[in-house]
Amino acid sequence: MLNHNQLQQILPHVYPMLLIDRVIDIKKDKSLIAIKNITANEWPFVGYGQKCETFPETLLIEAAAQAALVLYHVSRVKEGERPRYVIGKVKAEFMGHATAGDVLNLEVCGTKLLDNMGCADVNVDVDAKQIAAMQMFFSVQR
Repeated sequence: MLNHNQLQQILPHVYPMLLIDRVIDIKKDKSLIAIKNITANEWPFVGYGQKCETFPETLLIEAAAQAALVLYHVSRVKEGERPRYVIGKVKAEFMGHATAGDVLNLEVCGTKLLDNMGCADVNVDVDAKQIAAMQMFFSVQR
């Protein structure tokens, strides 16, 4: 439903910090499913003189936050507006990890989307196995 170029129009991020590749399903004001392909040449895996086996959890949180903000943007932002988003409190629980070659499914449920703030629950799955559950709060400055 949304490709990489469309996501760049919504989020202020660019490579290497745009951490979702596409959105495959959106239910306005309710939910969204985004995809992140993890490749062996991702910047956290190369160039630091040591071999990293897992995708960092902080980047999983960032990818989840980006997916939640895309849901908010599609649901609440008028065309042409570019609000500023500020992530607030994040609760995260990790049950597994992601490695090169994995495809992350980020399932976002917009639990409360208001004009100036939002709350979303995000589940992250790899091969239908949940590896993380998060709840995040964010504010919106127009």
